[in-house]
Amino acid sequence: MNYRYILKEELWKRCQSNKKYSLRKFAQFLELHPSRLSEVINGKQGLSIHVAQKIGRKLGYKGFSLFYFKQTVLASDSRESVTRERAYQWLQNQNLQGKKLPFRVLKSDEISLVSHWQNFALRELLRLPDQDHSPEALAQRLNIKKSLVHQSLKNLEKLNLIEFKSQRWHAVDSNYTTTCDIPSQHIQNYNLQVLDQAKKALKEQTVDERDYSTLTVAIPKKMIPLLKEKIKLFRREFNKACEEELISQGGDEVYSLAIQFYRVTK
Repeated sequence: MNYRYILKEELWKRCQSNKKYSLRKFAQFLELHPSRLSEVINGKQGLSIHVAQKIGRKLGYKGFSLFYFKQTVLASDSRESVTRERAYQWLQNQNLQGKKLPFRVLKSDEISLVSHWQNFALRELLRLPDQDHSPEALAQRLNIKKSLVHQSLKNLEKLNLIEFKSQRWHAVDSNYTTTCDIPSQHIQNYNLQVLDQAKKALKEQTVDERDYSTLTVAIPKKMIPLLKEKIKLFRREFNKACEEELISQGGDEVYSLAIQFYRVTK
């Protein structure tokens, strides 16, 4: 988990609850200059551990939650490579179940309920303002059976990822994540399904509806942790841009972004 993502999500939640809230007000709350906070969030500047401690406390983090936040800063911004690596390894080795964190980690049994591709696709479909929420219409948009829609709605509601009110389903705002770099059969199955969907889209969708690209590079193995972090940061930047546009303009389609980075050599 990158601390910049945590800050962006916190700003987004405050803006959602108060339309007049801004990055400037958030910066004032954190006792940072607005331009400094903007550059930190956008990856142009880093944080010292002293400032990270102050920000964490401002956001109400205590104990393990505060320590975890500081480790995310060290893993990203420490000037000493040994400190960065030590913090990164600590983050990778944590069992986060039952720990109080600024985001929610889905447990293995929870992941099993939503390990089929249509679950999160359905959750996003419910966020489109003009979407008909009848099971028939939802099934048609995702090209799946109505029985799968009913099961997915049940599973998503059970995990408090959606709720039914005012005669419509609503996605519940929730900063959730899965375990990181820990083998899981459920996550593996989900990724295999996403790959199958990608193969179908490659054949069925026109080039102006999709984007497929491949980059093959030679690298030193020690770069892998850094490159994986860059991929995570890109995904979150990509998601943030989509969220902002959905909030301001609304949406009419659901898309999937999948990135594969794997070893080719034996």
